[in-house]
Amino acid sequence: MRPDPPGVKRNSGRRRMHAAIAAIAVAGCASMAAHTAADYDRGNAPAEKLAKDADSCAKQAEAHTKEYGMGPYDPTHGSYNFMYDSCMQAGGYERKKP
Repeated sequence: MRPDPPGVKRNSGRRRMHAAIAAIAVAGCASMAAHTAADYDRGNAPAEKLAKDADSCAKQAEAHTKEYGMGPYDPTHGSYNFMYDSCMQAGGYERKKP
């Protein structure tokens, strides 16, 4: 095998592509399940308020998914989780650490 000229790195683009794919896969695995009220710390809020807010956020997330996601069969729940998280955080809830 002949040496590369100075400044040329062999397969550097391929390594970056593999790293990007691995990062996407890890991020994708983290969002494979739909988020629920159990994923959030209710803080000082009563359990009934958390349940009511979570139900409202779930309805908003479902509507958002139908419009912008891959529909009810979205295996990643990415669109749903994004809207659900946004809604819950706007309500003052903090997501529990995984």
